[in-house]
Amino acid sequence: MTTNTTARVNAQGFQLAECYRCGGSGWYSWNAMDGDRCYGCSGSGWVIKRGAWAKAWDAYRKAVPAKRIVAGDLRVGDTVLDDLSYHATGQKWTTVERIEVSPRRCGSSLTGSDEANRIHYYYRTVTLANGVSKTVAENGLVRRRVTSDMLPNPADFYPKGGRS
Repeated sequence: MTTNTTARVNAQGFQLAECYRCGGSGWYSWNAMDGDRCYGCSGSGWVIKRGAWAKAWDAYRKAVPAKRIVAGDLRVGDTVLDDLSYHATGQKWTTVERIEVSPRRCGSSLTGSDEANRIHYYYRTVTLANGVSKTVAENGLVRRRVTSDMLPNPADFYPKGGRS
């Protein structure tokens, strides 16, 4: 009898284990919305191995840049949808070339009990590589393209002892 000593890993190299909920089948109890797909593993039958590997996976996922950001976090050089919205229907990706903050406010929020804790939001005029300028609220959502060069190296997050 031979045993397979090779650990199963995901695309980033993090160790996987059989799903604790469905036992690796990918199926659990049936419901009208999702059928019998297991919520523990999203139907794959595999989850990140518990313990140090799960903590490392969480740290890696937090380090991955967000695809959906607020316009106030946009930077020159970011690649965004050409109408600066989150919805991707029929749009093209283009690069941010210039960002100007307007003195005009678009809203505010109170973070404490008095007026001293009020945060004001301003409009931003964003000029894109295709020559179009759009005005967006700095607290509005924008969809940003995340490329492979923006991703952290997964091996930097592996638990001590590396992949075993």
